[in-house]
Amino acid sequence: MFNYTIPQDVIEEPIAGLQIGYNPTVGRVILRFRKQSDAKGYVCEVDASGPTPIISEPVLIFDSATGIDFYADIPYNSSTGQNILTHVGSNYPGGVVYQPEVRNLTQENFIGFSDGAYANNTTATVQLDGAIDDAQTGLTPGQKYYVQHDGTLSTTADLIPVEAGTALSTTSILTKG
Repeated sequence: MFNYTIPQDVIEEPIAGLQIGYNPTVGRVILRFRKQSDAKGYVCEVDASGPTPIISEPVLIFDSATGIDFYADIPYNSSTGQNILTHVGSNYPGGVVYQPEVRNLTQENFIGFSDGAYANNTTATVQLDGAIDDAQTGLTPGQKYYVQHDGTLSTTADLIPVEAGTALSTTSILTKG
């Protein structure tokens, strides 16, 4: 059984029309809902593979709710690995094809930072756990940083929390890989 409360800091207001689906290709629960303040349609993903479910930031998928009576099912297409976010309404019957992002970043496969820019098929040096990478920009000293699914750094964890290290200055980070 899956019991989960959407944290207030992710969706900072009341919601309506919550629908739940699942995408076995990426192993995540798909949530679709409307914010009561704007009645627009949003989707987010929940990774429930670990001891604490992690929810992604809501993404706007339908910006005009006029005439939408309710959201219907969230079927999964096993041929394409996509979910179909359907809705029913007098003015806007239809749906949106939703492709969850495939992420290959895990807590186990982040080992550190590249020591420079390298071309494909060349040997690279990687700064491992405990090394100081001094090629970053815009860091806040003392803050813990996480690797995002797109390779960027942030002070908030992504859907899969992968700690990158702690900023020592605005340009350097103590690597935790």
